[in-house]
Amino acid sequence: MKDYKRWVLKDSELEELTTVKVRDLIEQCFYDAQKEIYIISKKRLNVPFDDDKVRQSIKATIRLAINHVNGDVDNPSKETLYEVLNILEQKASVMYSNYLDSGLYRK
Repeated sequence: MKDYKRWVLKDSELEELTTVKVRDLIEQCFYDAQKEIYIISKKRLNVPFDDDKVRQSIKATIRLAINHVNGDVDNPSKETLYEVLNILEQKASVMYSNYLDSGLYRK
């Protein structure tokens, strides 16, 4: 797995914070944290990909999680976003475990 620069939230991104902005920040964070796993998955499935397709997949993952908790994708509540974070935490854990179990991991 490649080394990526750690995502750092800028203070300016916290100005005039809304739940929509938080949703978008969650998308960016999940993208930065899980991009490589999504790429590996797409390669294993022989699915064409580029950065835009990976971003679309991650955006769809976030939106599915919001829908799963019966939230409003366009205007999520704080409670919805907390529930979405729990879902994404579980999903990331499973994806990483599957990655390690796949034998593709090399130290």
